[in-house]
Amino acid sequence: MALCSPHLVQAATPIPSPDEGRMTVDKFSLFRIISFTLAAGDVLQTSPSTYRLYRKAWLNRRLSTLCFFYALARYMSIISLISNGIGFFGTHFTPESCQRFYMLPNVTAMLAGMAVQVLVFTRTWAISGRSKRVFYALGSVMLLCFPVQVFGISYHRDPFLSLGSCKGKVLHPGEPDWNIVYYSAHMAFDLIACATATTYVVLISRVEGKFNASKFLLRVLRNGLLYTLVVFLANLWVVLEFAGLFSTGAASTLPLAVVMIAFNLEHPTSGVGLPQFPG
Repeated sequence: MALCSPHLVQAATPIPSPDEGRMTVDKFSLFRIISFTLAAGDVLQTSPSTYRLYRKAWLNRRLSTLCFFYALARYMSIISLISNGIGFFGTHFTPESCQRFYMLPNVTAMLAGMAVQVLVFTRTWAISGRSKRVFYALGSVMLLCFPVQVFGISYHRDPFLSLGSCKGKVLHPGEPDWNIVYYSAHMAFDLIACATATTYVVLISRVEGKFNASKFLLRVLRNGLLYTLVVFLANLWVVLEFAGLFSTGAASTLPLAVVMIAFNLEHPTSGVGLPQFPG
């Protein structure tokens, strides 16, 4: 496992042409700056409603499950984005400091993703009318995905030091970036949860005697299914990047920022809360 890795790899420093070096740096730096700007704007915009949520929990002396996992997803995402930027733009990392730091962006992103999965599970279970079948089936899928995600984040990930910057990287020859496993497991859960919730939304329409497209879309938006779709597409984006099918330089940060914004549109402070059944 990477957390026990005793060695650190420092990148060689080839001398690229001026144009090549400028294009590479601009590409990866630009997407990080965009990601940080989007995330920072979203944090500022949602801070008042988030404060009201925490204040209500404090006054009631009761921390709800939604409030706890929302806070975990929100602040782990923020820490992940900030630490990713520090590692990428840093110029003063040493082998010792990089060894201590390199897993922080990955681990916090993983914890944020797991918190989001718990919220998606809770919402899907509520949409199903708190069905025991959905609770045990979808809950089992979620719990099975967790160790797979831990494997994908940590397996054979070593500290990589380059010109004072630091990040975790799979350096074993012939091995893929195991982040693919993490994001694929996340995608699988999102797809199953979205399909389950959509099925119940359709069933509700049939119980009411007719299927109305506008009402169906309204329920999709109200019950947060659009957010689940955004999470799935963001993770698909990352998987395609790590698989080398295309390269935008955005896989490390931009999808996380997009997911964070979409999540805040559906979080408990927006007044959406848990969906009602069968309304």
